[in-house]
Amino acid sequence: MDLPTHRSRSGPTSSCLGFPVVCRCLLSRWAMRVRRPIGATRKRDRVMLSARSTSPLQRMIFRPRPSVLMLAASVAVPVWGAPDRAPADEPQRERLPSCAIVGLIALCEVSGHELDIEARPRLLQRYPEEQLSMLQLREAARTIGLEIVGVRTTWGELQDLPGPKLIHLQRPDHYVVLLRSDPAWCQTVDYGLLKLVPARGVRERYSGHALMLKPQTEPRGAEPCLRLDTFHHTFGKARTGQRVEHSFRIANEGRQDLFVRPAGNLGCGPCALSVSKELLEPGGSAVVSVTCELDTAGEVTKSAKLISSDPLEPILFFCLRGSVSAQLRVVPQQVLVLGTKGESEGVLSTTVRVEGPREAHIQRVWSESGLAEIHLGERQTTDSGLMSQAITLRPDANRFVGGRQDRLLVESDDPDFPLLSVPLQIIIAGDLLVRPAALFLGFVQRQEEVRAEIAIQSARRQKFTIRSVRANGDRIRVGLPQRDQAGWRVAIFVQCSKSGVVDGSIVVRTDVPLEEAVEVPVYAHVLPNP
Repeated sequence: MDLPTHRSRSGPTSSCLGFPVVCRCLLSRWAMRVRRPIGATRKRDRVMLSARSTSPLQRMIFRPRPSVLMLAASVAVPVWGAPDRAPADEPQRERLPSCAIVGLIALCEVSGHELDIEARPRLLQRYPEEQLSMLQLREAARTIGLEIVGVRTTWGELQDLPGPKLIHLQRPDHYVVLLRSDPAWCQTVDYGLLKLVPARGVRERYSGHALMLKPQTEPRGAEPCLRLDTFHHTFGKARTGQRVEHSFRIANEGRQDLFVRPAGNLGCGPCALSVSKELLEPGGSAVVSVTCELDTAGEVTKSAKLISSDPLEPILFFCLRGSVSAQLRVVPQQVLVLGTKGESEGVLSTTVRVEGPREAHIQRVWSESGLAEIHLGERQTTDSGLMSQAITLRPDANRFVGGRQDRLLVESDDPDFPLLSVPLQIIIAGDLLVRPAALFLGFVQRQEEVRAEIAIQSARRQKFTIRSVRANGDRIRVGLPQRDQAGWRVAIFVQCSKSGVVDGSIVVRTDVPLEEAVEVPVYAHVLPNP
């Protein structure tokens, strides 16, 4: 019999912790086995456990129920069902890591416990089987230096427990890391992916069993204690290419200083996060600003990461979500086209894309100055249902040398964006090479004059002639051009008899087409006498 395969309907928003995207969970069965001490009875065990319960958290951990005894006294809860053997004529399915082990690794990382580069594959190799009990998960956690305990709680009691929890879901059986939740939304790490999912679905599937970090002996608040008003914001409707921003408030309710700082994005980039201050005294607060570029259409969730010194909240994710409609746009929004003078075959081309709603059609593309050959590719549909067309630009390498500013124009039947205009820069490299391209002398002491030299050569080793050299500037003069084996050399003299700035240039006139005038900047700052 084929086992059910579970794939997230909402789809991953971005890879968060470096694990595979697809999640497959197997049916499980619950084993109810209790190992009692020699000479003990169940009643005695329950009395002993009840007597040791001194806090709400301990009462959850050691609650006198059969499954609690399983957690407290070396009992297997739950066990992942082993798959039936597939018939010989059926193809073998790809074997994926157990979501329990992947969730354990995620719990370790969001709890601030860094794993070395070999810890993950070693843990996956040590527990390759798809049937794992909570006892095995606790043993696996110890191998990576993590002490966790099993709890059996209601959904309401689970919300009062601090820190992230590895919770068990049923129908179908699955493990996810619950970071935080409110009545409407849950923030989870599901098979290595940060997700913002409706709380109702998680609450209805929660089996009542979870794994969490071993509770501290000190009461909550003795150390830095981070509190936030909310962890998500709905920005409503927007268009691709827009930027959305929201500010969150955090506070330190502990009795020690709290340090916070932005971290690299592990959620759904690109997002930028900043904080108004990184040190929060006891009772202090700060503002966390999250800014996101909306680059995809559909129901979108973006997230940014914050690091804190709170031992139970070392990592926080702030999420922005909303509905993004496609906007007709050119990607990238600035175009650079490069070429070399005289090239007709093998000319470098630059390709950009115009993206937008599926019903939009591009009617024509062109540039204002016509300095580039532009070709519109075939219309395509992306995986997200957007229209996409490639635009290829080839420079006209026989009209000028140097850089020119132009604009790429795209005409469409989109009523909101009938004409798109994008900056276009075209740079054509010439045949003449000037070394140095600019004569920058920097700071010089006062003296009669400073002599420098430039060399002018042909990249194609073609013979050419310098017809004249002229200096632009009262304190700049030039010598006669001298021919050598590689090309020409020109001596430049800068008068430095008085202090001040010398800012000018020389113009070299040649017989090379499109490079008849080559200008070389000259700069010097003459210092006054000490």
